[in-house]
Amino acid sequence: MGAWLDTLRFRRELAVELGVRRHRVGGFVGGQHGEDAVPLWSTVRVSGLDADERARAVAALRRGRTLDALPGEIAAAKDELARVASQDMGAAFELIDTWPADLRLVTRPWMTHQSGAKTPAGTASATVDLLEVILDGREIVVAGQVALDGELDGRLAPADGVPSRGVLGVPVVLGPGGWTRVLLDELPDDEARRLVQAAEGIDRLVSASAVPDAGRAAGAAGPPGGAGSPGGAGSPGGAAVVPGTTGAAGAVRAPAPVGAERDWVATVHGLDQPGTLTALTGVFSTRGVSFDSLATGPVDGDGRAGRIVVSFRATPRRTRALERAVRRLATVRSVVVEPAGDSSRHGTPG
Repeated sequence: MGAWLDTLRFRRELAVELGVRRHRVGGFVGGQHGEDAVPLWSTVRVSGLDADERARAVAALRRGRTLDALPGEIAAAKDELARVASQDMGAAFELIDTWPADLRLVTRPWMTHQSGAKTPAGTASATVDLLEVILDGREIVVAGQVALDGELDGRLAPADGVPSRGVLGVPVVLGPGGWTRVLLDELPDDEARRLVQAAEGIDRLVSASAVPDAGRAAGAAGPPGGAGSPGGAGSPGGAAVVPGTTGAAGAVRAPAPVGAERDWVATVHGLDQPGTLTALTGVFSTRGVSFDSLATGPVDGDGRAGRIVVSFRATPRRTRALERAVRRLATVRSVVVEPAGDSSRHGTPG
């Protein structure tokens, strides 16, 4: 919820400076919660302003600056705030009010923390927002820290050329089945650079706290039973699972995420309830992948889940993205995705 909390704060700062109510202001914050928050100015929208008026308003709010300068501004601002606050805490907050909205976004919460106060209400509000969406059965676009697997390929270009993978705050579609896709158009250069820097910072943080390689590999592979774990058999009747889908506890045995399209078989276990098929179909359709065949088995012993074996054609990279997206669906229990020739081992649930 960190990116959503930052997004709500960003919208508030913009609304205050524009003199409008916050509900009239749109826009998202990506990156990482804290100093690596990335205000995505290209996503800012103000109800009642046309494109030209919005562009002029955003230019005025940015005051001729780019995000390339923001990290240095944050460091200098914190030094100045510490100096002023040592004499007068109120003066420090008054100083923040004179700064641009994106700088206020980061420094105001930092100064609040330094003052000894906390922000539990804002944190709780952002969390409740996300929970309400999931429980109400609707979909909205929010910003959230999510585990990416190539969804930003072509929009972010890390120096080493590696596609974007790992945790990063981005605007996503959130619904009852979790988040399904990233909603982000082509980014201005300064926003793309800052997102890459934030992603690299998160990766360094995660790497520094990671378990040894052997343990990490075992954890990433999931439980030995994978999609064939007990209770995962059968066919989800009216709530079937979709071609090429993947599930909550499964593993993808795909080649490196490069190369041409090839044939795959996905063995999926999903809950027998309304909405399962719709959610799974949505994952495939939003990624432009259709399936070649779909076969179902009987509902398992507890009558709650069933098995569907799906064949489809896609590149290894897109297959990995599909697997990760479907794994996040709340109605999917497990999945195994394999090259078509290797799928016989998983035809029957274990």
